[in-house]
Amino acid sequence: MNYLPMIIACTLLPILLYWLRQYAFSSDRGGALKSTAMVASKGVIQPTEASLDEPVVIDTAILTRLGRDVSEEMLPVLIDAFLEELDGRALSIEKAIAEADDDHLRIEVHSIKSCARTFGATALAIRAADIEEQIKAQKSRPALQIQQMLAQLPSVRAAFNAYLATLPAR
Repeated sequence: MNYLPMIIACTLLPILLYWLRQYAFSSDRGGALKSTAMVASKGVIQPTEASLDEPVVIDTAILTRLGRDVSEEMLPVLIDAFLEELDGRALSIEKAIAEADDDHLRIEVHSIKSCARTFGATALAIRAADIEEQIKAQKSRPALQIQQMLAQLPSVRAAFNAYLATLPAR
């Protein structure tokens, strides 16, 4: 198995998109950089034109590549495991907040960011990356952003469930 394409798709591509978004929407550019993406709407995945300042719930291109890398039969199993892990991480984040454990909080947010990138949960990955940077900078625990990220998880789950419904029967 060749891991280089996976590293590029899961790690470098989201970073590149982040910086492209910064460049495309800077005050001296004002361009409307567009990309075709998929979003969940009432449990159905629909293609949309999304500007980079509105990250998509899931990027099906990343899931397609992941399916080719691990096998299309294994992809639903991995997605289910990812969704279960998100639930566990959310509980761990709530516990870390209650205990004021910033180190554990950063680790959990970092894990969500990494997994979200791997599975193409672009908006979640971007939000988690922003939270992680704020925690690293020790500005404070970004409570509002963390609440928003946790509130985003049901829509992420719905998008993945809609995607799984489009796959051949397991």
